Amino acid sequence: MKPDFLRQRWRMLALGVLACAVVLCGVWYVYVRRPGDPAVWALLDEARGGRDFDNWRDDFRCFRAGKPVKGLSVMARLARMGPAAVDTLLVALEDRDFFVRANAANALGMIRDPRAVAPLADALKNRHEPSERRLSPSVAAISLGMTGDKRALPHLMDALRDKNYDGRDSVVFALGLMGPKAEQATPVLAAILKDTRTRSSVRLSAITALARIAPPQVATPAIRRVMEASVDDLECFRSGRALAKLADTENLLGLLQHEEELVRVSAAVGLACERSSRHQHFSAVVVPVLVKALRAQDCRYFDWVIEAIGALGPEAKDAVPALIDLLGNTANVSREKAARALGQIGPGAKAAIPALVELAKEQYVHGLTPDDDFIDPNAPMLVELMKRQHDRTRATAAEALERIRGQE
Repeated sequence: MKPDFLRQRWRMLALGVLACAVVLCGVWYVYVRRPGDPAVWALLDEARGGRDFDNWRDDFRCFRAGKPVKGLSVMARLARMGPAAVDTLLVALEDRDFFVRANAANALGMIRDPRAVAPLADALKNRHEPSERRLSPSVAAISLGMTGDKRALPHLMDALRDKNYDGRDSVVFALGLMGPKAEQATPVLAAILKDTRTRSSVRLSAITALARIAPPQVATPAIRRVMEASVDDLECFRSGRALAKLADTENLLGLLQHEEELVRVSAAVGLACERSSRHQHFSAVVVPVLVKALRAQDCRYFDWVIEAIGALGPEAKDAVPALIDLLGNTANVSREKAARALGQIGPGAKAAIPALVELAKEQYVHGLTPDDDFIDPNAPMLVELMKRQHDRTRATAAEALERIRGQE
């Protein structure tokens, strides 16, 4: 009896010691191994393992395009904490988790604190010395560009000239984020565009960067040369968008008459997608080019053309018949985008309502039979049930129906 009692006491004592050890380890991990603001670490832990990736991607796309950031990502919430979070973020650059390091770096770039330049530049400098706990040089480059600090420019230029570095597209992108502050990189970017042997991803970044940092009289002829000489669809469309951002209306209108269809369509897409006050009256010449491309049986760039039509909104109502034809083509993968474009056109796309209903009916919707509200495009139950489904094409069709009817 007594030995059993002693064994039980020793067991309880051992469990107590183990519990204390766990608590002490937790305290050490949070306050010693992870010095800094616990609130900052709490946010960073949300990004650990890539759990915040979708929000990060959405916010970063907005930041990259110069649009208001949605603010849902860890990166954006950290940036709102301002300079008070910088010390902790600098420590997080050496965290064992890639996503924690990346979010910390991006937040530092958005905060634009000068203390961030040195550690970010160090990570870029050591780009050929990989380490499990070192910040990715590509992430470091982009974060340096986000700071807009002129001290970052020499480090970015050094990496740009390093032809053995695979992440040069990120460096070029970072230079574009700096804007006119990186104007001295113009000759190097122009040389990249002239060299057709350069990797496509680097050339694509160079087109956008040149439009952002170089004077229009330098950027325009360089980008136009790429547009006319390129056989790469993406390069040509990126050039058209860049010329539109430079408000080069005269060049783009001239390119609408170019002998190459790819160049004509790229110019039209640029005018449609980057419309400014100087572009808004050109729908009459842009829409016919887009519709002709849409009706081509071997069109390789449906998605870009449809996006441009949607961007024109009600002014693209002449494209409705071509979009309706796309909805009925089950072999075409762009039907979802066509439905979205019809919704953007609004009441002018009323003729598409039967086709949108048919698209929504293609797959069985739980809770409805073929004789129920399916045949009525105005039925609220139909719209709600379709929107709840997992099929994105059907959901987009339902949203388009709402927009077409709701704007009447």
